[in-house]
Amino acid sequence: MRIQPVSGALAKLHSQHAVRCMRAFLGLLATAALVFSLPSAAEETWPGGPVKVIVPHPAGGPADQIARVTANELSKMLGQPFVVDNRAGGGSLDRCACRGRSQA
Repeated sequence: MRIQPVSGALAKLHSQHAVRCMRAFLGLLATAALVFSLPSAAEETWPGGPVKVIVPHPAGGPADQIARVTANELSKMLGQPFVVDNRAGGGSLDRCACRGRSQA
């Protein structure tokens, strides 16, 4: 079986489809180039200041000790200071009020 060449209206339709596909591809390529050329938000240092770790138990207990060891290791790994803030009775501490007073 021999394949017939496309002619007439069908050829014009095929050509228009090819042009639309090429335009879509070039648009996608331009968008990708733009996105990858922008500076990445991940390049910023996180966090910008000390990190406050709120421990809902009094100082000196096991939770405080674990928080301090963890904060120390995180500080070494990330290069940012971690501050442990003990709040006695923090089990009933209103987390929204704490979050509202935070700077971030």
